[in-house]
Amino acid sequence: MYASNLLLSQTLAGELAERTLACFIYNSKPVIQTVQEHVRDPIFDEMILRWPTAALALAATVMASEGQPGMMRLVASDLTFVSRKRPDLRPPRYNVTTYKPESLNSGYWFVAPYADLGAQSGSASLCQIGPHIYDNRGDLVWSGACDVKNRNTFDFRTWDEDGEHGFSSFVEGQPTGLDMWHNRGGGLIWDDNYTVMDSVEPTGEGPNYNFHEFTRLGDGGALVLYDGSSNFTDPETSENVLVWDGGFLELDSTGSIAFRWRVLDNIHVSESTEIRPEEETSTEWDWFHINSVDRDSDGNYLLSGRHTDSIYKISCKDRSIIWRLGGLRSSLAMDGFNFSRQHHARFMDENSGKTLISFLNNAADSHHETSATSAAYLVQVNENENMASLVKQWPRPDGKLGFYRGNVQLLDNGNVFVHWGDNGYTTEFDSEGNVLQEAHLVPSHLGTYRAYKFDFKATPSEPVAIRCSYAAAEKENNVTVCHVSWNGATEFAFWELFASDETAEPLVRGARTGFETVLVANGLHGSVYACAIAANTTTLGTSQPYHLDRTENSQPTTSTMAHAVQSPSQVDAQISWPSSSESQDWHSSAIFMIGVVFGLLLMNMGARYGPMIAGFRGRAR
Repeated sequence: MYASNLLLSQTLAGELAERTLACFIYNSKPVIQTVQEHVRDPIFDEMILRWPTAALALAATVMASEGQPGMMRLVASDLTFVSRKRPDLRPPRYNVTTYKPESLNSGYWFVAPYADLGAQSGSASLCQIGPHIYDNRGDLVWSGACDVKNRNTFDFRTWDEDGEHGFSSFVEGQPTGLDMWHNRGGGLIWDDNYTVMDSVEPTGEGPNYNFHEFTRLGDGGALVLYDGSSNFTDPETSENVLVWDGGFLELDSTGSIAFRWRVLDNIHVSESTEIRPEEETSTEWDWFHINSVDRDSDGNYLLSGRHTDSIYKISCKDRSIIWRLGGLRSSLAMDGFNFSRQHHARFMDENSGKTLISFLNNAADSHHETSATSAAYLVQVNENENMASLVKQWPRPDGKLGFYRGNVQLLDNGNVFVHWGDNGYTTEFDSEGNVLQEAHLVPSHLGTYRAYKFDFKATPSEPVAIRCSYAAAEKENNVTVCHVSWNGATEFAFWELFASDETAEPLVRGARTGFETVLVANGLHGSVYACAIAANTTTLGTSQPYHLDRTENSQPTTSTMAHAVQSPSQVDAQISWPSSSESQDWHSSAIFMIGVVFGLLLMNMGARYGPMIAGFRGRAR
């Protein structure tokens, strides 16, 4: 089947050219590469719901991709998920390539997309920035963007403590509505119902926390980084320089500081390989750039300094540096490897004077590079011999360098999950180094600081979401169409739809099909509700009743009904949403057919008409 579906939106006069959506599905898979800015406007989603019949397909299918004759760039909202029930949620989509699905480790991706660092607007009109969870297929499981009011979020991961489970992250600035931090940023802790149960925040005159790290410890404490600045006088040159001045803190379960380590007290600025700002500027010299800290079972710490190209093991007893790995003053000989601009140094194992650590060797920044490509490293440090050896490396599959961000996670089954820093690009390898899966965020302007993969179970405290309307299927069969979702639920397998005022038997039962599922029930029902059902038939969640108006003006219009509806149980059917004010004359049908034909012709003639199409692209974006 060459094209399985075309969903075209008809818009109001005056907005027709600017607000036209075409979602062309090739073999049931969207082929979407670019999108107009108007797609992010909530009014656009409303138009999809109210005027979904046909118009101007040619405006949506005239963008040819560069260097790929015949392939089309389609104007559509497939850069982000679009929920009928939750139009406020606009989490970004992932482009996923899976090579060996049977070898993937089970679990979910924990990411936190953001566009720019710095204070955000706090607007939640379109929730896209913040903590998100996706499954192995790249389908959305949970969006917490509205919960943090679209604030930049970092280091989003799970935690386990005394049999309890939940999630934690660092949230930048003051999350509007949470009334904390006074724009200083801090840690948020959720339980496994997605309810904020605690926060970790700077107190009084204490230092501001740094977003790079927020690790909840098993004893209820936390590891955080902190920032500051000071005027530093170089004892060798007597030069006074404004420098970054920070370090890390271990907080106890009450939030009090149990251990504090200041970098400038222990490391000299001469270890830095970062270019110093011009003397006439007042720019702070980010000479160290602290970006991770970890604690081992003995209480010692592992610290990463990006701008010294070094990793430090620090004693919890006397605060001394036990060893330096890498950089200008490495205390360890490095056997056949190097690294620079690293991220996410982590203890993996320690035994008899040997320490196994993992980290991402970014190997470059905008000023210089030390390797041809970035790679994840597993390194063994032999403290008895002052030697470090590269045990294993996992090079970046696309052969590129990731200048910023990233992390490495060794999974329970021996696989390795690596986030390379740019555009949310992640890879899962098996223990032999074979690439099992690659994924990246579709919107090119978004990234995530770290990405993790965890097994977890969660049952949201919020109710099931439901939205319904009437429609007419083939042979004039009237049906009730409902979109149902449950943000964050992991344990249910299928849906049941019930009439509130009729039989106790479900009107329809349908398998869960991603974040949102379409349920189609025969007949017109005035009030319905949906239940999320586990595989063992236990009801896990229920929606509030959804009331529909069965007046004459709200009756479905047969001529606008998509032919995808074959039966009430077909949960993935594509349903048009008719409006009582929608004119169904021959003009609409004619425009629809002309648009479809013209669009398909351009699909096969993209190379020939490439120059003409390129000229149109500037107006369509």
